[in-house]
Amino acid sequence: MEALSTLIPGLAIGGIRIYLTLFSLGVSQSLGFYSLPEKIQFLANPFVLVLFGILALAELIAEFFPVVEHIWHLVHSFISPVAAAILGYLVAPETPTSQIILAATAGGVTMATHMGKAGTRAIASTHTPIIGNVVLNLAENTLVIFMIVMIVHHPYIALIISLGLILLAIVIIYTAYKIVGGLLSWIFG
Repeated sequence: MEALSTLIPGLAIGGIRIYLTLFSLGVSQSLGFYSLPEKIQFLANPFVLVLFGILALAELIAEFFPVVEHIWHLVHSFISPVAAAILGYLVAPETPTSQIILAATAGGVTMATHMGKAGTRAIASTHTPIIGNVVLNLAENTLVIFMIVMIVHHPYIALIISLGLILLAIVIIYTAYKIVGGLLSWIFG
C-alpha cells in the first residue's frame, strides 16, 4: 500500500508538471529525504537531475509565451503519460500482467491530470488570458512542490489529495468539453 500511496500522487502531479515532479523526487532521493523504488533511483543521478532541472526551467519559461505554451502542452500530452507509463512499468512487480496494468494505470492517471490542467488553461484563457495563466503557473508549481513534500512526509495524506485531484481533473475535462461543444454549436449553428 505504501508504494501506491507514493506512486499515485507522483503520477497525479506528473500530469501537471512532469519535469518538476521527476526533478523533485530525484532531489528528495539524493538528499536522503525519500527512498525511491530501486528501479527508478536513477532519478537521483546528477546527470538526470541536471537534465530534469533544465527541462523544468524550460517549462516554467515556456509558460510565459502563449504560443510556446500551447505547443509545449500539446507535445506533453503525449510525453507525460508515456513517461508515467514507463515509470509504472519499472516499479511494477516483475510479472507481465502487473507490469502492463501498472503501466496503463500510470499513463492513465497522468493523462487525466494533464487533460484536467489543459482544460483549466482553456477555460482560463477564454476568461482571463494573462492574469489567469500567471495565477495558474504559480498554483501549479506550488501544488507540485506541496505534493512532493506530502509524498515524502505524509504519503497517505498525499494519496487522498491526489485522488481528489484526479476527480477534479475529470470534472474539469467534462466542463471544458461542454464549453467547447457549446462554442462549436454556437459558431457552426
